[in-house]
Amino acid sequence: MSDIAWSRLVRYISANDGAEHYGEPIMSSDDQDIGELADAGNLSVRICDGSDALSATPTDREDRVKQLLGPLASDEVPIIRCIGLNYKTHIQETGRPLPECPTVFTKPAPAIADYDERIPIPVIAQSQCDYEGELVILIGKAGKDISEDQALDYVAGYTCGNDVSARDWQRETGKAGAIPQWSFSKSFDKYAPLGPALIAQSVLGGADKQELQTIVNGDVRQRGNTVDLCFGVRQLVAFCSQGQTLQKGSLIMTGTPGGVGLFMKPPCFLKHGDEVKHNHGADQSRHICTECGVSYARKDLLTRHLATGHHANSSVARQRCHTACEACRTARKRCDGARPCQQCIADAKVCRSPSNTHRVSKVVRRATGTPSLRDGDSSEYLLQSPNTALSGSANGIQAVDTDETFAPPSLYASLTSPTSMIFPDQDAGFVPEASAPDSILEDGNDVVMQLLDFEPWPWLHENIYLQGDPFAAQTTEDPGLAQNGNGTGTECDVLQDPAAAVQDGLTNHRVREAQEVVAVVDELVSYAAAASSHPEMLGSRSIRWATASSRLAHSAESTHPTEHALRGFTNLYMASFNPLWPLFSIDDFDQDELHPVLYLTLTSIGAMYGCSSDQPYGTLMHERLRRLLTAGLFDLEGPEEDLTWLIQARLLTQVAALYFGQRRAFSYAQHLGAILAAQARRMDLFRVSSPVMPKSTSTPQMQRATWMKTESRRRLAFGLLRADVFNSLLLGNRPLLTPEEFEITLPRSDTLWHNHDHLSLDQLSVAQRFEDQGPSRLVFADLVRIFLDREETPPEIPAVACELSLFGLQGAIWSFSNNSSMFRRMTGKLPKVRDLRWIASARSDIARTSSIENAMEKASANALGASEDFDLLGRTHRRMGDLANDYDRVLHSLEAWRRVIDNARTSASSNISRDTLMSSMLLFHISHLRLCAPLQDLHHVSYRVSEQRAIDQNILHGVCQWRRGEEAEIATSHAHSIWLLIRQEEQRQASTRFNFLAFCGLHHATVVLWTVQGASIESSGNSRHAKQDTTGLLAACADLFNSLNALGGATFGIAARKLAEQPFPQLMVM
Repeated sequence: MSDIAWSRLVRYISANDGAEHYGEPIMSSDDQDIGELADAGNLSVRICDGSDALSATPTDREDRVKQLLGPLASDEVPIIRCIGLNYKTHIQETGRPLPECPTVFTKPAPAIADYDERIPIPVIAQSQCDYEGELVILIGKAGKDISEDQALDYVAGYTCGNDVSARDWQRETGKAGAIPQWSFSKSFDKYAPLGPALIAQSVLGGADKQELQTIVNGDVRQRGNTVDLCFGVRQLVAFCSQGQTLQKGSLIMTGTPGGVGLFMKPPCFLKHGDEVKHNHGADQSRHICTECGVSYARKDLLTRHLATGHHANSSVARQRCHTACEACRTARKRCDGARPCQQCIADAKVCRSPSNTHRVSKVVRRATGTPSLRDGDSSEYLLQSPNTALSGSANGIQAVDTDETFAPPSLYASLTSPTSMIFPDQDAGFVPEASAPDSILEDGNDVVMQLLDFEPWPWLHENIYLQGDPFAAQTTEDPGLAQNGNGTGTECDVLQDPAAAVQDGLTNHRVREAQEVVAVVDELVSYAAAASSHPEMLGSRSIRWATASSRLAHSAESTHPTEHALRGFTNLYMASFNPLWPLFSIDDFDQDELHPVLYLTLTSIGAMYGCSSDQPYGTLMHERLRRLLTAGLFDLEGPEEDLTWLIQARLLTQVAALYFGQRRAFSYAQHLGAILAAQARRMDLFRVSSPVMPKSTSTPQMQRATWMKTESRRRLAFGLLRADVFNSLLLGNRPLLTPEEFEITLPRSDTLWHNHDHLSLDQLSVAQRFEDQGPSRLVFADLVRIFLDREETPPEIPAVACELSLFGLQGAIWSFSNNSSMFRRMTGKLPKVRDLRWIASARSDIARTSSIENAMEKASANALGASEDFDLLGRTHRRMGDLANDYDRVLHSLEAWRRVIDNARTSASSNISRDTLMSSMLLFHISHLRLCAPLQDLHHVSYRVSEQRAIDQNILHGVCQWRRGEEAEIATSHAHSIWLLIRQEEQRQASTRFNFLAFCGLHHATVVLWTVQGASIESSGNSRHAKQDTTGLLAACADLFNSLNALGGATFGIAARKLAEQPFPQLMVM
């Protein structure tokens, strides 16, 4: 409308005469916050003449605001029209199809509430109070049967609103009736808070690209964009005027994006004391202390901060900007903020920072060359969004135009205004921060005692290397950091801090591409989650996949720009990842019939094999899915009985986290492993029996379908076993699954599973019966028992069965690898080496150095740890005969396994079984590394040396003892074997698919070689030459990591390169 005289308008109480006025805010900076200025008593306005908002005309008279009101009084608004289910994300989370026409309901004028006004919740509606942040249209003149082309002529401006809702009165049959109703459940007094300002239509236009956020108690619940609207401003104005008059001053609430409390899992409704608000720009913290630079999301917290002492020189200073560690948070103890903190040191606990704090205060990031918010500020600045049009409302909605064209500064001054909602704020309960010393100087000497660091090496690795931004690969040139965004975590987070992303070189265009990918991923996951409990939604999935693929193709340069992007990702999965984890038969695979959650899981993995612009989708989808799959054990279980898809999705998500080095991969792999074990037992997955169908009633199609279903469950069970062992091998924890519970037969051949020979149904039926009667009929638990029995001769089995049987032995091996000092502690000596002597036969497979051969022969002739002297008065030890027998059984089982695999290798005349043979031999050598080397202790030392952290001197002493013994030489031979196996196979023309055992084995081999080489440096006396040998060897290991898989191996390669430059530490002299 051209007759609106103001660009922005507020309604306020004057500080001069105490009367109510309209005014146009006066702001010296484009980034100033209207609500913040008003709360501080610093907001000045140009007084407007006129009796209402639409007739207000700015004058030259200035005034100071005492209190901000809402931009519209209830008597100015004849009616509020509300649009239901207008954002596609919100529609998807409700499980409904997209509408053909807008859904309209109304609110009465008394529902309007002022800025910063408390919202009373009626007694009858206090159980399910929910928020809905919305963009609100103000109609400037009356009209009827308006066309879309003329619609903006009737729009005076926009504000923000919250369509507060009582969900029980909206949806429950006993209250709302058989059909859900909106008006009564949303029309209670004060259930439409607005403001604090109006923005003229001449500034915002059609509000076509507005970002919106709803924040509840500091937590971002809703994030959307008006491009996601089914019906935009023009369409809504035109539709609502058909056959009825749009009155001057009436409002249209345009609908809410996804993220309402009703559809959270579990539902999260508003309660007494909650605050619903918003922030604007790149930073959510807007209440900033001008002296110490601490930024708060709520004004009351800043006030308390100022009252208790806000800067380091204050006598009552309490530095609040740190985050308590996880242990202190759980125990509700005061944390000093150091790492490790004093409480964790005293309690001997691991001190770990929480990954997501949702904190409402932080130290503001300083920047140069940008305007500050106000004089004396901490140089915090906001990313200036072009045509910034609307921000600040009682409902907590952010709205920022993302157009390329900048409007004049006077037209887009920020109106940010965090506003209290519902009831008063609650105390955040901050704890003071103190700086813990890095070292303590002992009285009387110069020995520095570093604080003990109890964090195990896997979590050190995860915190250092697996915390990256999925879009960091597009912002850095460092090959170590550009792998799937995983690096040291120093790159900016594009999604959390777009302003920093632009500073760090990412263009506004790329930021919007990233945000579009996020929007697509969130919508897809929301739909998949809803489809789990509403199977009737499955029919629309193909249309949804095609729509999402189109949006992805427009947001980045996809590997498949001319075809269905998601289908292309699934094809990449089947070509690259399914051969490693053959859960799906090529002969029977139909991606259109997959459950949405499982389908998206496959796309997330397949995208990692695409180009660099595909991989952010894969990473983001992986992170959203694993959050969904771990949120609750039973939330995704719908009415159907067969939940095979769910356990498949969880298994593949767990494995993908490790394969591709995803963010917090180790933590999620452990968590998903526990969930999978519980779900598999509930599904009785480890007792698969082959049903026998009467030949008179079964057709070949029925027989094939039954066989495929049984084989699918069997392969899934063994997939769980493999993933469980992977976790155990890498992290050193005990396997959750035991071979004794696998009362199932071995999986059938991949040739039959995929029907590589293209047999007919009748031929398949014959082949199935033939395999069912062969070696595969052996029960897996019995096979492992045979290998562990020294009196039994294992049967001849195919290579796949050999590999699985070695997986089954890992539980027994863990019992002795978990505590490497067990034998010495209980018996006073190490186990005799005669049981290890046969390992020397491995020399015929891979060339050994002469030093290793001599060490092996010497080890074969003497018992490890045996002492020639015997102290009759010294400490006595136990004999532990059963323990020694158990250890001997484990060694015997490995020897028996080696003979069986040698027989299997003689029949491997082609490359088909080469992947399995490689996996088997790697696991064989890793098994011996676990028995011969204290791997967890070696990693403890290596990671702390690389990161300049304190080393447990007791562990270091044990490692020094170990590396001087013959066990270290035997471990070195296996470490060399791992390296040579991978290098030789990697150099072959025919590519072998390496599974995670290659990463895991090379990682353990690297630390063994570094440790033992450090011992040779000390003994040789030529440290310079030995250091060069060590650096070259470890650099070769790092190169192998990157050549195996540029995604999953990058972080291990970076760790190996850092370790190569570090000497082995010396024991501290006390």
